[in-house]
Amino acid sequence: MKVTYFTNNPLTFKYTDDELEIAINGIIEQIEDDTFSFDALCDTLMVKAQNENKIDNAPNTVYLSNNLDAKEYERVSIILWKKIWAHELCLNFHSNESNFNNYSFIILKRNG
Repeated sequence: MKVTYFTNNPLTFKYTDDELEIAINGIIEQIEDDTFSFDALCDTLMVKAQNENKIDNAPNTVYLSNNLDAKEYERVSIILWKKIWAHELCLNFHSNESNFNNYSFIILKRNG
């Protein structure tokens, strides 16, 4: 008999740091506007990871969570910080929502 577990545990990626950076770069390249929010980036990244089988799932488990593990948010943040230091992104302090943790970014330079 197959047993299915349901959990609200946060999600983790199977991406290496380099693969995660490539995935983020690909998402940013597809953004038509010159701005995006951190939450929108992470949501798109989760869908991409699910489509590429890059979510670290426990066997027979259905994840009800739409949140990443804290270490995954940190990995995304570090990659975005590198892009800020490379003058590819800038924080948009004006357009932040009432949720002060959902920062917006302005794309200054595209890799493509």
